[in-house]
Amino acid sequence: MAEVLAPQIEEAIDDDVAIQAALDRAFRKAVLEHRRAGVPMVFWEDGKIVHVPADQVPLPEIEE
Repeated sequence: MAEVLAPQIEEAIDDDVAIQAALDRAFRKAVLEHRRAGVPMVFWEDGKIVHVPADQVPLPEIEE
């Protein structure tokens, strides 16, 4: 079974465009959920934790 999955996993890992698209969709979903809940998003900037109101976080464009 592992031998069958290995080529599929390697292909998926090598697909930079698909990986970036998945990350963009996940981040967009997180921003929208934070906006609905009215809670800030937390980022790491310059070695510090930063709380940013979700409505100030740019919503990434995604291609369907």
